[in-house]
Amino acid sequence: MFTTTRPIAVASAILMLCSSISLTQPISRSDILPSYDYIVVGGGTSGLTVANRLSEDSTVTVLVIEAGPLYVNPLNPTVGNQLMSWRLPTSDANEDFVRIPGLIGGGVGSQYDWNISYAPNDVLGDRVIDVPQGKVVGGSTVINYLTWVRGSRSDYNRWETLGFQGWNWDSFLQYFKKTESFTPATSEIATEYNVTYDATVHGQSGNVHSTFSPFYWPTTRNYVDAYRELGIRIPEDQGNGDAYGG
Repeated sequence: MFTTTRPIAVASAILMLCSSISLTQPISRSDILPSYDYIVVGGGTSGLTVANRLSEDSTVTVLVIEAGPLYVNPLNPTVGNQLMSWRLPTSDANEDFVRIPGLIGGGVGSQYDWNISYAPNDVLGDRVIDVPQGKVVGGSTVINYLTWVRGSRSDYNRWETLGFQGWNWDSFLQYFKKTESFTPATSEIATEYNVTYDATVHGQSGNVHSTFSPFYWPTTRNYVDAYRELGIRIPEDQGNGDAYGG
């Protein structure tokens, strides 16, 4: 059942945002089984990834529950038509801020956001800062400007120093790569903006497709030149754990 006011029950595993994954039919409340082998709470990127992996075993049942609505990409009418045939309402409002990275921030405070914020902080002049978190099938990928980034190597390694044995950059990298299908920047963009990357840290067969933007605002070059003038280093690839710099 898809609705903006009650939880969504989704059959295993429905990944609307990944074209490489076949669509599994959502289920209505009357079709929910008395029990499931696995219940995944949260239909964001992580939840759907977990559900997708679990559902590779055809002998188990998997239920994904998402509190937010379902956004259907209007550029993929096949999915939308299927949902309509199942009489399931969607939130297909064709919002530009979902599909156009240049309209960053438009999803904050929308129906796709949990609309929570930090408490006032005296260090920030008692300002209240928004904490954008996706409340929609697809999670924060719907409102995060289509960015795809990783943390720094040292951040992940600190987890292990806190007692989480085996939780470090080297152990996680194989899974980062497993989730990704990476496409390098076009030759024109790479030449014009000196785009570099480390092919050894990117995957080629995952369900999440990543690449560089086919367009950059001309002022981007001014920022890059300013970083260099100030001596701020620009890493080869933020995805290789070296996420510091301009």
